[in-house]
Amino acid sequence: MADQEPGEDAVVPMYLTFALGDQIYGIPLVRVLEIIGMQPITAIPDTSPYVKGVINLRGKVIPVVDVRARFGLPPKDYEARTCIIVVQTGDWSVGLVVDRVADVTAIPESATAPPPPLTTRRGDHFLTGLGKVGDEVRLLLDVDRFLSSTSVSVAA
Repeated sequence: MADQEPGEDAVVPMYLTFALGDQIYGIPLVRVLEIIGMQPITAIPDTSPYVKGVINLRGKVIPVVDVRARFGLPPKDYEARTCIIVVQTGDWSVGLVVDRVADVTAIPESATAPPPPLTTRRGDHFLTGLGKVGDEVRLLLDVDRFLSSTSVSVAA
């Protein structure tokens, strides 16, 4: 790379990409703890519709947020490929229900752009940027902003 100092190793950010319908999103791989299949979720009364409840993951209680519902997308029955991505936010783990995991993709900083200044109800304000992968665009999710704006309390 022309901007790189001799002998300097370029670190290319890696993203776990997942689908909601036909749209592909990415979250920084360093934030992902694990990917698990769907399992029974215990509902918590008086929470937002997108807070599905909690799961018991090897003795640890983890809150679960349905990303599709949080973005105001039409509901979809959970299928064989529906899964929970367990992410780290601060000192807490939170599960994100997605339609399916796509892959792990390297997206260099030079291939990212800030999100356009749009005001929508579909969660554009949760984006940290747009990643160009070939001829396609990946919407890069800001995990902390996404989770801090939910009414799930991981401190309880």
